[in-house]
Amino acid sequence: MSAEAVGMHMPPVVTLNDLAAMIAADPHGHRYETSPEGALSVMPPPDSEHAETASRLLVWLAMGGWPAEQILQAAAVRIPGPTGDGGRTPDLTLWSPGLSREASGWLSRTFCS
Repeated sequence: MSAEAVGMHMPPVVTLNDLAAMIAADPHGHRYETSPEGALSVMPPPDSEHAETASRLLVWLAMGGWPAEQILQAAAVRIPGPTGDGGRTPDLTLWSPGLSREASGWLSRTFCS
């Protein structure tokens, strides 16, 4: 399928709901992310080396005293911007205590102290 054929079916602005629908519909596990400016990125699923590196980092953080509730794997993160929100799915994220999840399933970006 050509880029033109795909583009004909894309909405003019990709919302977080659109992004969640693309992620849910993809049978191959691609990662879909948008910047706050609206740039869409589609990446292939991570390979086993990538997964091993993320696992090593998770174990290192846990052994360093970070509690499991604050180390999240592949959490959907809302990235606020001046004209709209973007959405990212990092391999690992560290969160402040008392994480509050949004009803939409997207987590709002916060910073650990």
